[in-house]
Amino acid sequence: MAARGRPEVDPWGFLLPFSNSMWAATLVALGFVVVVTSAVVAVGAWMSPREMPCCWWRAALDLVFVYCGVLCQQSVEAKQITSNISTNNNKNNSIKECGRWAGRAVAGGWVVAAMVLAWAYMGGLTSLLAVRYVPQPFQTLAALGRHASVLLLVQENSAEAHLLQTGSGAVMRGMERVRKEGRLREVQREYQETYLPMAQGKPWVIVAESSSAAVVNDRHFSLTGRCDYYTSREIIVSYTYSIILQKNSPLLRAVNSRVQAVIQGGLYGQWLKESLPNATYCRFPPSVITVQDKLGLTNLWGVFTVLAGGLGASILVFVCEVLSAPRRVTTA
Repeated sequence: MAARGRPEVDPWGFLLPFSNSMWAATLVALGFVVVVTSAVVAVGAWMSPREMPCCWWRAALDLVFVYCGVLCQQSVEAKQITSNISTNNNKNNSIKECGRWAGRAVAGGWVVAAMVLAWAYMGGLTSLLAVRYVPQPFQTLAALGRHASVLLLVQENSAEAHLLQTGSGAVMRGMERVRKEGRLREVQREYQETYLPMAQGKPWVIVAESSSAAVVNDRHFSLTGRCDYYTSREIIVSYTYSIILQKNSPLLRAVNSRVQAVIQGGLYGQWLKESLPNATYCRFPPSVITVQDKLGLTNLWGVFTVLAGGLGASILVFVCEVLSAPRRVTTA
């Protein structure tokens, strides 16, 4: 059992429609297309070995801006992509024409890929801005082991505490790291001292029975009107509630028959429902929330940070170009 996250918009959310691997693949594809097209330009223009390096990098730099404009859906003319082919001294018109069509073929493939990427990005960004996700990361003990700042709390002197302290196997995977780092604590599970601070932001996860979780959810919702907790999908261990009698007690048969009658008649479920009227409100809290409010600067300040960084870099490059450019001396 853990506290639910707060539905907030990430100011850097414009990077989230694509994963890190997708961003890397896009940059690699862009570089590959620029290299291939530059090679086509070099062969089609029939450059001399002495002119090759300068013209290669000049054409490649121009193509980087052109293909970035295509990816960003800016207005780019087709002649901008293949114009560099005929700028140098060409001695063979057939090679020139072949290079031009090869460049157009590469550019056409990139236009299609960039169009799909741009549409996918815009669709994903629109969904991310309209929908906010409530994080619920601790669904297994293995996930708990990957968060070094989170404490695992368990009722002291209980069967759960003994199991977590000494247990092993597939269900207990992740507990070795928790025990090694000293993040397993035995406490008294009180609402004011344990559950309420967790809902207020304490990095705690509590091991609790399903009935205890229902009691806490009922009390917390009755006091605050919010569903601030969630329970994990993984069940650590299953217990059954029972009435303990003396061995060979003559009351055993009578107790069994009456308990069975109470359960089969639905009285136990009805009593539980009447004693915890608000427990079902937070049984399945939504993890996705649709937001229709206006976006403010607090939601998108990451975009303006990127813009300011780009403008600052451009000013710095401009100053370096001015300082490094040779000065012309005019004589009367």
